Amino acid sequence: MSPERRKKYLKNAAAYYLSKHAASEEQLRLVLVRKARRKAEALEQEPEEWLSDISETVLWFVGHGFVNDAEFARVKANAGLARGKSSRRVQMELKAKGVADEIAKDALEQSDHDEDLACLRLARRRRLGPFARPDTQVDEAREIAKFARAGFGYDTIRRIRDLSLEEAENALLDGFLP
Repeated sequence: MSPERRKKYLKNAAAYYLSKHAASEEQLRLVLVRKARRKAEALEQEPEEWLSDISETVLWFVGHGFVNDAEFARVKANAGLARGKSSRRVQMELKAKGVADEIAKDALEQSDHDEDLACLRLARRRRLGPFARPDTQVDEAREIAKFARAGFGYDTIRRIRDLSLEEAENALLDGFLP
């Protein structure tokens, strides 16, 4: 495959991927590396020939604003709050997607991520704490462990578990704890 066709192939592959998924710069790079390896193998070429073209393609998409790690991190942070994820967990997920630690921290600070509300949303989704079924017996240690595995600190867990069902529902409606 000629270098011009290779660049066009990579640009089309990146555009198609970005039309389906939001991605960080590193995530796009990894997707293109996988595609390039498969294509080079099929064409019996060396995958190393594609690497400079991959970097160039990623830089083109970053330069034109199609890939923005800061915006990607902010959106993921807000989505994490809505799903009941702790800030620690959101940071770990962003790091796994290739977002720099500093960008992830800035995104969490700028987002409307509230640890207490995230914990409360997790409790509602998993039926923990005030949202536990009244007819079941609650094992406190196991419940606390579920919150802790989700990345929440003990103080946050205690505050959420001490709420009544009415207080918890009101806090979710109001957007803050009493």
